Amino acid sequence: MSMTHYMELLATNQPWNLIIYMAIPVILAETLVATEFFVVYTHQATGKLRTFNKWIGIILGFYFLDILRCKLSSCGKGVFYIAETQKLT
Repeated sequence: MSMTHYMELLATNQPWNLIIYMAIPVILAETLVATEFFVVYTHQATGKLRTFNKWIGIILGFYFLDILRCKLSSCGKGVFYIAETQKLT
């Protein structure tokens, strides 16, 4: 069966790649969105929820940067090579 590059990445080294590249980012992103809705809805400029929202955003940003760094360093030519080969086919 033919798989996309992302699905092949998730399928190898299970369950760790699935946890690292899908579960953790989705949980953090959904937490960020939910807390952002509450912060905006209640017009909070300070408070525990606002601080938690800020830290989740910072952690998520660094997490995505680390994933990008790992993938670009371990893929040889990197993501840009994969994008170029998919354009040609």
